[in-house]
Amino acid sequence: MQLKQSNPDARAQTIAALLAVVCYITAIKNGFAWDDTFIVYGNERIHSWAGVPTALHLGYWYNTGHLYRPLTTLSFALDWIASGGAPALFHAVNIAWHTLATVLVARLALRWWSPPAAAMAACIFAVQPVHVEAVANIVGRSEVMCSAALLALALVATRPVVPTLVVTDRYQLLWIALLAAVATASKETGVVAPVIAWAAIWLTVIRKTRGDRTAARRTTIRVTVAALIGVSFLLTIRFVLLGGLGGDRPHPAFRFGTVWQGTALALASVPRAMSLIVAPQPPRPDYSPTEAALTHPNAILVLLGVLLVGSALGAAMAHAKRPAPWSFAVIFAAATFAPVSNLLIRSGIVIAERTLYSPSVGAALLEGAMLAALGRTKPRLAVGALVAVLLVSGTLTLQAIPIWTDTSSVFAAIRERAPASYRGYALSATQSDAAGDHTTARRYYGRAIGLFSRDPNVLQGASANALLVGDTALALTYLIKAVSADPADTLARRVLARLLVRQRERASARPLLRDDTTEFPKK
Repeated sequence: MQLKQSNPDARAQTIAALLAVVCYITAIKNGFAWDDTFIVYGNERIHSWAGVPTALHLGYWYNTGHLYRPLTTLSFALDWIASGGAPALFHAVNIAWHTLATVLVARLALRWWSPPAAAMAACIFAVQPVHVEAVANIVGRSEVMCSAALLALALVATRPVVPTLVVTDRYQLLWIALLAAVATASKETGVVAPVIAWAAIWLTVIRKTRGDRTAARRTTIRVTVAALIGVSFLLTIRFVLLGGLGGDRPHPAFRFGTVWQGTALALASVPRAMSLIVAPQPPRPDYSPTEAALTHPNAILVLLGVLLVGSALGAAMAHAKRPAPWSFAVIFAAATFAPVSNLLIRSGIVIAERTLYSPSVGAALLEGAMLAALGRTKPRLAVGALVAVLLVSGTLTLQAIPIWTDTSSVFAAIRERAPASYRGYALSATQSDAAGDHTTARRYYGRAIGLFSRDPNVLQGASANALLVGDTALALTYLIKAVSADPADTLARRVLARLLVRQRERASARPLLRDDTTEFPKK
């Protein structure tokens, strides 16, 4: 009796899943780091069943009402209640989500390509270094959950359709709407679900119509509308609960720079972001710009950004005319990057590796397909290239996972891996002040402001530090810059006015107190 051979499709998925687990298993030793300490550890509402309903009524950043990710918040609550707050379970769940996303990448690739191509794409995705922050940092789960939901949506939309091209299975439409809602409830990137649904279903049905584009459009519209309904449902809940859409607060570079400066910075960031999802590079926890990058943007990078945006639009037009798997992959990458590109909506970050988790799906699909195509004529070269990519990516990923052990490790990594980022020094300064080391904090503040002097929060922190060490003149300098950067900040103006009064400059202080609610400081 001959044993039945294993299914090549299943083998491709299994290999990629095992690689994802092996690559990230050491992340279980990490603790709560950076935003974890606020979103998870400091959010007492998710530490018991009694507080969960309240947590789900608040914004993701519950103290400011910014963003709304109820499904991610609920998953954190389940982990905390199940583990009693042990970080190991949180990290294990993150690894499980990443493994699921890896398998879904393989399954999606199998819609069009061979098992070897699918295995290559999924393995590249499994160890891609740009994923470290999303997987090894607990709050990165929102990115992974959203990506998994969008991948599942694409799989549902690309499943084999009936010859008449009429979607008679209502459950398919329900699944599309549900997965679109799940993606949006996990992370704001989910709002692009209708675009993913359109690209996926159009690619599927156009091949079955034999030229009947009218029938194909009918099916495509129904599926796209279903995804739009799912997204709209979540956005409506978000609006009702938060009293608005609760968007993120833009990065200081976008708030206090000119419109042209902000747009140029965003365009110059596109090539950098795309390079991170295409080629393995040492991960960095932060990419905050210098002031020089804002005021004097690199013209070559801006031009490359324009060309990349134009190329993405061209791929979408090509897909509309003659859909193909390669154009779908480009659309998946471009669509999921668009909400965080700062070209459409200004966000709180310029570039963050965690936000590139979903865009990297498109890059992995294309790379897997290209390596498989190369393997048909030059198999040794294809295998060698794949092994090299996996070795480099795996090594960089394993080296970067400990960055997210705790908050101090993250801050140190920003200073070491991104020495031109002002944020690393500013965060380290705050930490040093809290520890009572005001001298070190002063040095860090000086480095941060030297790189970027338009962040009012950093300037105010530096002024407070200067007062702690008895340097009133320096405190005044920093406060004046803070008020100049953000004249609407009442607290900064009030503190500056008090310092001016202490320096017997009462006349200079009076114009700072423009609002009726602020009392003039007494002598």
